[in-house]
Amino acid sequence: MDCKPSADMTRLFIEQMNIESSSMKLNHTNFNNPHGLADSDNTSTASDMAIMSMHLLNISVLNQVVNTISHKTEYLDNEGVNLSIEWTNTNKML
Repeated sequence: MDCKPSADMTRLFIEQMNIESSSMKLNHTNFNNPHGLADSDNTSTASDMAIMSMHLLNISVLNQVVNTISHKTEYLDNEGVNLSIEWTNTNKML
């Protein structure tokens, strides 16, 4: 089974990102890929990013993730050994 998104699905996702940004009145924002990595056609302003951040923080699960100071989980490695890992948020404003 191929889990990679098709080019059509990626294009539709990007279109939806741009529709959502327009609905939030982010007039200086354009997405050209879904990950935000270097692309001269990905554009925005600090003001638009601040507005988008405020919208995102109204989504409770995202607000919870952003405000999590640390998270620890356990998992099994390829040999069945139980391991744990902890992520720490480095955001000094928390």
